[in-house]
Amino acid sequence: ILGTLTLNSVSGSDTGKTVITVTPALGANNSYRYKTDPSSVTLPERNEDLSSWASWNGVSEITAEDGHKICVCEVDANNLALKGGTATVVSV
Repeated sequence: ILGTLTLNSVSGSDTGKTVITVTPALGANNSYRYKTDPSSVTLPERNEDLSSWASWNGVSEITAEDGHKICVCEVDANNLALKGGTATVVSV
């Protein structure tokens, strides 16, 4: 079963940018992958390969349209999904 991440999206420094906060914190040796969509995003299955998703360092602003959906997942060193969460992008 995929673990749960709680996401929060607030406006970034420019239009079309969002600042995402994720809880709980990233586990040791893991990283984040994300994708956005205008209408919906589906959480992956645990251990699903997310190599094709965009990588994210957990700090930088993400370019995404206001009102779109975003899914952020914590992945292991092999880009396999461990935890995930979704949110509606705020980027005005």
